[in-house]
Amino acid sequence: MSAKNDGGPAFPLQIAPLPDSEIQCGMSLRDWFAGQALQGLMSNYELLKMLDEQSPKLPTRHVAAQHAYGFADAMLKERDRVVDKEEKP
Repeated sequence: MSAKNDGGPAFPLQIAPLPDSEIQCGMSLRDWFAGQALQGLMSNYELLKMLDEQSPKLPTRHVAAQHAYGFADAMLKERDRVVDKEEKP
């Protein structure tokens, strides 16, 4: 039986890497945003019910996860837009 993939460490810290050691960077910003969005989605039963009705063939957890990553992608896109705007005079 193989171990379930847990995605690796979320917030690793390696001060001084040893030779031949791999530096772990942890969770991506996209995963962090998705987790935060999922927390908000899970706290709003009416929104989950509405999303569930839009995708009747998928279990609620899959619909919520898809939307969480959709919010994360939108956050990253907006973040890039704002950063680009700030860099231009």
